[in-house]
Amino acid sequence: GTVVTAKYKGALVAVKMFNKMSMGVELDLTDFYTEAKVLAKQVNHINIIRFIGVAEDPVKNKVCLVTELCVGGNLASYFDTHRN
Repeated sequence: GTVVTAKYKGALVAVKMFNKMSMGVELDLTDFYTEAKVLAKQVNHINIIRFIGVAEDPVKNKVCLVTELCVGGNLASYFDTHRN
């Protein structure tokens, strides 16, 4: 999916968007919903990104995971730039 930033209740959030259709065929979103369920069960902890919710955009045929924005980027990028 594609990750963009957005505003939710005045705060910047990360929105991970997934297409529901590809070339006219509805995609299997099992992985999307599994990720949403795992995130929803997490406890509130300073070292874990807070899950905000799931959103759907029927006009663009997308489903979205909304989470707290991690300003430093993703973990893989962090390790790539801080190898030492």
